[in-house]
Amino acid sequence: MKTPPFHQRSKANSDGFSLVEIVIALSVVAFAFLSIVGLMGVGLVSDQNSTQQTEATNIAASIISDLQNTQNVPGTTTLTPPRYGPTTGLTLSNKTPPATQAAAPLSGNNTSSTILYFDDKGELTTKTSTTDPAIFYAKVISAQVVRLASATNTNGNPVFVARVIVAWPAQALAGAKGVTQPPAGSVELVTQFQLHTF
Repeated sequence: MKTPPFHQRSKANSDGFSLVEIVIALSVVAFAFLSIVGLMGVGLVSDQNSTQQTEATNIAASIISDLQNTQNVPGTTTLTPPRYGPTTGLTLSNKTPPATQAAAPLSGNNTSSTILYFDDKGELTTKTSTTDPAIFYAKVISAQVVRLASATNTNGNPVFVARVIVAWPAQALAGAKGVTQPPAGSVELVTQFQLHTF
């Protein structure tokens, strides 16, 4: 068997990748990988914000539902919502509203305001804003605005307007010592509802 000339052997061995080509290919792959890793961080923050926003909306809806399920007791000046009222002091003022409707009904003398705290699972908690940065802060402002005349109830059925603000972390809103940052996010719901005598 004849040995091929030297110039033919070197041509056969040059069909692979050179070191420069390998370095360039690895650089392109590394750049793409780093871009993907950078986007993962943004995605995780966005996911966390979305989860907190959903939880805050659920908390606000739960509070409003509780206010709407409050039983009207004619002649009683303070009404207690069934779920949150007994443990938190959340009440609706059943005082007769002013004769003329205020332009800002949630700023009158018959307005009540209560602060509630919820954990990251949406459950009412006894923790305060200074003990855990994961706590949601819920401020409930309510006022009776109108009494509707009723054929069966001479006192009429009270109509309330309520504003529920849920924000997180609670430390930012509740005036915790040394905390000056604004809230990371908040949800605000406003509703008007009529109570009925059961």
